[in-house]
Amino acid sequence: MSRNTRLTWSLLLLAGCGTAKDKNTGRESVAVTSSRRDQVDILFMIDNSPSMTPKQTLLQQQFPLFIDKLKLFAQAGRPASYHIGVVTSDLGAGPTSLGNAACVPGGQGGKLQSLGAAAGSACLPLADNFIDYNQLTNTDNLPDGQNVEASFSCIAQVGDSGCGYEHQLESIYSALRNPPAENVGFVRDDAVLAVVLLTDEDDCSAPPSTDLFDPRQLQYGLANSFRCTEYGLEYGGQPQFPLSEEQQTLGNIQSAPGALEDTLPGHLWDLHRYTDLFTKSRSGGGLKDVPSDLFVATIDAPVVNDSIEVVRTAPCDQNMNIAECPTLSHSCVLATDSNFFADPAVRINQAVSAAPHHSIQSICEPPYASALDQLSSHIAQQLEGCLPSAVRYADGSASCLVHDVDKSSGLSSLVPECDATRSKLPCWTLLDNTSCTPQHNSITGQDEQLTLTTCREATCDPAQSAAPDTVENDAHCDLLTGHSAL
Repeated sequence: MSRNTRLTWSLLLLAGCGTAKDKNTGRESVAVTSSRRDQVDILFMIDNSPSMTPKQTLLQQQFPLFIDKLKLFAQAGRPASYHIGVVTSDLGAGPTSLGNAACVPGGQGGKLQSLGAAAGSACLPLADNFIDYNQLTNTDNLPDGQNVEASFSCIAQVGDSGCGYEHQLESIYSALRNPPAENVGFVRDDAVLAVVLLTDEDDCSAPPSTDLFDPRQLQYGLANSFRCTEYGLEYGGQPQFPLSEEQQTLGNIQSAPGALEDTLPGHLWDLHRYTDLFTKSRSGGGLKDVPSDLFVATIDAPVVNDSIEVVRTAPCDQNMNIAECPTLSHSCVLATDSNFFADPAVRINQAVSAAPHHSIQSICEPPYASALDQLSSHIAQQLEGCLPSAVRYADGSASCLVHDVDKSSGLSSLVPECDATRSKLPCWTLLDNTSCTPQHNSITGQDEQLTLTTCREATCDPAQSAAPDTVENDAHCDLLTGHSAL
């Protein structure tokens, strides 16, 4: 195989380990990427609606510690190229301007922020709208005299004057799935992708033509964020909330069926738009060719016992002739500050929990170190090339089939396991790697810490390297599901 031909190929590993059952072993399998990586794209979606400033400050305070972890990875022999960007939750509120221009049609449109709206006078804007921090070449795109920590603080100070009808999930969709010109170059095909949300309300993503937020549309009730609750969630499978008592706890709460295209008034986008984003390949509506290349973390309000609490007060708004005003109760409040609160993030948590790799942390439990620690831990495993699931059978053999797959045509050829002389190339083998997080094997009862390594040259010695594949592309190995296209 010529060098130029190799540039279009990647290795795929089929192994038992996640949601599809192997008919012979009963083991399950999930799609994961297993090769060592050296490119990571990180998007922060930061809510910029009223009440968010103190929460943004807490995230900014933790960011230098996160960068310290990335620097430690490089010092340990695992440098990488990082793209880091910020978008806000502001996509407006349909075709109508609201709130003294706080909500304008389209809002900020999922555009990467070159400078936060509340950034201090010492901050300089990013020329490329995102941080390009490359440890591999020891280069960056930062303004003169501004390091990566300061640059993130400058783009993360997005303020709290954005639209109060937050479109957190649609902002991510707009930024990554249907990116504006400002975002070109941020996401790289072969990079690991991480998305981090910081928000104190639930998602209210709606089609651009929606009339749900129009205060003149009295059929939707009071023109406040409870419209998002009533038309974005359902209670026990029922489309309408009973609201018959002054205070009610409504259980079995979940996202309501929504709009699949921009044609239905009074609807939020259906949540499948975002679960597909996090779980499917790009051809199926997702963000990555291999969904396990994505890590999604959210710092938001918990949903306690799958329920929400609704309180009615009277009078509500005499101008609208509404006798009673339903409001959503906060699901968490900071113990030391009653003004630091958040509302249950039902839709967000439901979408995030669908992602193969995810983290959900409470925004009322600062300083948010845990969420960033989980993110850095996931990055570390990807940089190391660790298998995120067990692949051994009881007899010690590996439940693996490896293919070379042409990305453009989809054609594949089987790659054998390496023998002692590596008589057939390319070939692959599994290596123990104590740097990897242990993965428990329910069949053997043992923990596994493995990387998969490939050899393309006869002189390759797998024992000398966790990733001896020196092809000059981002060739990688993927554990695919039993219901994969392959």
